Amino acid sequence: MPSNVTVEAHNGIASIHIAVPEDDGGSPVLGYAVTVKPDGRKVMFMGRKFLVLSGRHVTFDVVDGLEDGKTYTFDVAAVNVAGEGAPKMTRPVTIGGATE
Repeated sequence: MPSNVTVEAHNGIASIHIAVPEDDGGSPVLGYAVTVKPDGRKVMFMGRKFLVLSGRHVTFDVVDGLEDGKTYTFDVAAVNVAGEGAPKMTRPVTIGGATE
């Protein structure tokens, strides 16, 4: 389970910030599986930036296509060669519209 997950949301996009799990189960994290709730859509955060960061680093990626005015939570699970770990749920966020 990721050790720390935060989310910032605005204008149809959620920026999800993830710290590497304190216990990787003996296998490095390859990425993260993010489940958007209530929609149930799964987004995979994979690639070099997730492979090279370890220790206390925090990285982020974005989920787009979210509805302004709607409240979401995100389940974030670390992925390694053994598969997906236990998810950590973010706090609920309501997507806001553009500001001038």
